[in-house]
Amino acid sequence: SRIELAPQTYPMQRRFTRAYTFHIPHKDVEAFKLVPRLIGRGGRNVKDIEDRTGCAAHVRGKGSGSIAGPRKREAGLPLQLVLSAADAAGLHEGARLWAEVLRSVSGRFAEYCHKSGVGRPPRIYTVAAGSAE
Repeated sequence: SRIELAPQTYPMQRRFTRAYTFHIPHKDVEAFKLVPRLIGRGGRNVKDIEDRTGCAAHVRGKGSGSIAGPRKREAGLPLQLVLSAADAAGLHEGARLWAEVLRSVSGRFAEYCHKSGVGRPPRIYTVAAGSAE
């Protein structure tokens, strides 16, 4: 699966953000262990990229395990990886490094689909609406 970085960003509350929405059925998100593969062992991917670029990452939505809000449950939206940085350069560099993680995870998901007989969606993720593509 080819990954294309969005060249544009938009300011949101004095931060620049980009969100990637995943198009994988919830049962496959859990069976494939998508969220742990994204964040890395002990949060290594998140910490490493944030330390190197200042670009924070947060996984939210169905299957994320991220509990928030007054109802103390996952957000009722599709699974997303959300990047946030104080400036456009930090977001761009963070997105470039996350593209490497997403490329690796996409390849592993293709292998998982092949081995388990699961139909693979044409794209496992897209840049979410509101994030410039």
